[in-house]
Amino acid sequence: GRSRAARGHGGNDVADLSQSITPPIYMGEDASLVLSGSGATTPAGWTYRFSMATNAAGAPVSLAVTPTITVGAVTGSGPYTATITAALTAATTAALGEGLYYWELWRIDSGSRKPLAKGTWAVVDPVTAYL
Repeated sequence: GRSRAARGHGGNDVADLSQSITPPIYMGEDASLVLSGSGATTPAGWTYRFSMATNAAGAPVSLAVTPTITVGAVTGSGPYTATITAALTAATTAALGEGLYYWELWRIDSGSRKPLAKGTWAVVDPVTAYL
Protein backbone atom coordinates (compact mmCIF):
# COMPACT_ATOMS: atom_id res chain seq x y z
CA GLY A 1 0.00 0.00 0.00
CA ARG A 2 0.93 3.63 -0.22
CA SER A 3 1.54 6.07 2.56
CA ARG A 4 0.45 9.65 3.18
CA ALA A 5 2.05 12.57 4.97
CA ALA A 6 0.58 15.26 7.21
CA ARG A 7 0.71 18.81 8.48
CA GLY A 8 1.91 18.98 12.06
CA HIS A 9 0.89 21.34 14.80
CA GLY A 10 4.45 21.81 16.06
CA GLY A 11 5.02 22.83 19.64
CA ASN A 12 7.21 20.96 22.10
CA ASP A 13 6.03 17.44 21.22
CA VAL A 14 7.12 15.74 17.99
CA ALA A 15 7.42 19.16 16.41
CA ASP A 16 7.07 19.79 12.70
CA LEU A 17 5.58 16.47 11.69
CA SER A 18 6.06 15.76 8.02
CA GLN A 19 4.14 13.19 6.04
CA SER A 20 4.69 10.85 3.15
CA ILE A 21 1.52 10.29 1.14
CA THR A 22 0.57 9.63 -2.44
CA PRO A 23 -3.07 10.58 -2.85
CA PRO A 24 -5.55 9.22 -3.56
CA ILE A 25 -6.03 5.89 -1.84
CA TYR A 26 -8.25 3.30 -3.45
CA MET A 27 -11.09 1.46 -1.79
CA GLY A 28 -9.79 -2.05 -1.06
CA GLU A 29 -6.07 -1.22 -0.86
CA ASP A 30 -3.74 -1.39 2.11
CA ALA A 31 -2.68 2.17 2.92
CA SER A 32 -0.66 3.91 5.62
CA LEU A 33 -0.40 7.44 6.90
CA VAL A 34 3.23 7.91 7.97
CA LEU A 35 4.27 10.94 10.00
CA SER A 36 7.77 11.76 11.11
CA GLY A 37 9.16 14.53 13.24
CA SER A 38 11.38 15.50 16.13
CA GLY A 39 11.02 17.27 19.44
CA ALA A 40 12.52 17.82 22.88
CA THR A 41 10.21 15.26 24.56
CA THR A 42 10.16 11.56 23.72
CA PRO A 43 6.80 10.39 22.37
CA ALA A 44 7.46 6.82 23.51
CA GLY A 45 4.62 5.55 25.68
CA TRP A 46 2.08 8.12 24.49
CA THR A 47 -1.44 7.06 23.53
CA TYR A 48 -2.72 8.19 20.13
CA ARG A 49 -6.07 8.41 18.36
CA PHE A 50 -6.35 8.48 14.58
CA SER A 51 -9.73 9.41 13.14
CA MET A 52 -11.30 10.27 9.80
CA ALA A 53 -14.52 12.13 8.97
CA THR A 54 -16.35 13.06 5.78
CA ASN A 55 -16.24 16.78 6.63
CA ALA A 56 -14.09 18.95 8.88
CA ALA A 57 -16.74 19.13 11.63
CA GLY A 58 -18.26 15.71 11.01
CA ALA A 59 -18.60 12.69 13.21
CA PRO A 60 -15.61 10.36 12.87
CA VAL A 61 -15.82 7.27 10.71
CA SER A 62 -15.47 4.16 12.87
CA LEU A 63 -11.93 2.86 12.32
CA ALA A 64 -10.10 0.11 14.13
CA VAL A 65 -6.72 1.85 13.75
CA THR A 66 -4.18 2.18 16.53
CA PRO A 67 -1.16 4.15 15.34
CA THR A 68 2.26 2.65 16.03
CA ILE A 69 5.35 4.67 16.91
CA THR A 70 9.06 4.13 16.41
CA VAL A 71 11.39 6.42 18.38
CA GLY A 72 14.90 6.97 17.04
CA ALA A 73 18.06 7.02 19.11
CA VAL A 74 19.14 10.34 20.59
CA THR A 75 22.70 11.43 19.93
CA GLY A 76 24.24 13.82 22.42
CA SER A 77 21.66 16.39 23.44
CA GLY A 78 19.87 16.20 20.09
CA PRO A 79 16.09 16.00 19.77
CA TYR A 80 14.05 12.82 19.80
CA THR A 81 12.93 11.63 16.39
CA ALA A 82 9.81 9.60 15.82
CA THR A 83 7.82 7.95 13.07
CA ILE A 84 4.09 7.43 13.66
CA THR A 85 2.18 5.09 11.35
CA ALA A 86 -1.59 4.69 11.04
CA ALA A 87 -2.14 1.61 8.84
CA LEU A 88 -5.47 0.99 7.13
CA THR A 89 -6.16 -2.56 5.95
CA ALA A 90 -7.73 -3.40 2.61
CA ALA A 91 -10.95 -4.33 4.47
CA THR A 92 -11.03 -0.90 6.17
CA THR A 93 -10.50 1.07 2.95
CA ALA A 94 -13.03 -1.13 1.08
CA ALA A 95 -15.67 -0.14 3.66
CA LEU A 96 -15.04 3.60 3.19
CA GLY A 97 -17.22 5.44 0.73
CA GLU A 98 -15.68 7.35 -2.12
CA GLY A 99 -14.90 10.97 -1.28
CA LEU A 100 -12.62 13.37 0.53
CA TYR A 101 -11.92 12.51 4.18
CA TYR A 102 -10.51 14.76 6.87
CA TRP A 103 -8.17 13.01 9.28
CA GLU A 104 -6.59 13.92 12.61
CA LEU A 105 -3.93 12.41 14.82
CA TRP A 106 -4.24 13.26 18.52
CA ARG A 107 -2.23 12.54 21.61
CA ILE A 108 -4.91 11.43 24.09
CA ASP A 109 -3.01 10.87 27.35
CA SER A 110 -4.84 12.34 30.36
CA GLY A 111 -3.59 15.87 31.01
CA SER A 112 -1.78 16.00 27.66
CA ARG A 113 -4.60 15.82 25.11
CA LYS A 114 -3.69 17.74 21.96
CA PRO A 115 -3.83 17.47 18.17
CA LEU A 116 -0.54 16.47 16.56
CA ALA A 117 -1.42 16.57 12.87
CA LYS A 118 -4.33 16.81 10.45
CA GLY A 119 -4.98 16.67 6.73
CA THR A 120 -7.18 15.29 3.99
CA TRP A 121 -7.20 11.94 2.24
CA ALA A 122 -9.08 11.28 -1.00
CA VAL A 123 -10.64 7.81 -1.28
CA VAL A 124 -11.63 6.64 -4.75
CA ASP A 125 -13.35 3.57 -6.14
CA PRO A 126 -10.95 1.64 -8.40
CA VAL A 127 -11.86 0.88 -12.00
CA THR A 128 -10.96 -2.79 -11.57
CA ALA A 129 -12.27 -5.26 -9.01
CA TYR A 130 -10.49 -5.53 -5.67
CA LEU A 131 -7.55 -7.92 -5.70
